[in-house]
Amino acid sequence: MKTRFFVLASTIATALAMAGCKQEEKAPEPVRPVLSAVLQPAAAGSTVAVGTVQPRYETNLGFRVLGRLIARPVAVGDLVAEGQMVAAIDRTALELAVQSARADLSKSQACSKTQSGPRSGSGF
Repeated sequence: MKTRFFVLASTIATALAMAGCKQEEKAPEPVRPVLSAVLQPAAAGSTVAVGTVQPRYETNLGFRVLGRLIARPVAVGDLVAEGQMVAAIDRTALELAVQSARADLSKSQACSKTQSGPRSGSGF
């Protein structure tokens, strides 16, 4: 009977030991849903571009003129057509400068005539 008891006890111990050694299987990871969207090209006529338009060639020129600015009918960013007035200057100061230049020219011409005339009294 001891042997039977010993065999039965060892069988139960072996069964318990084998149950404890069983490898645990990992559960498969759950499938995660993904948000997706199907993209389609836009129609050719609905293309939109954002940016600034700049001239291909640009020249920085400045001119000093006399007179006050009396009108500026065009603002920054307005469309301008060829021949359209963009600014107006008071003519008074320019006309006075032209009169002064003409007076200087007349004076110089008068001086040159008096100096180029016949020389009298010089013995050279």
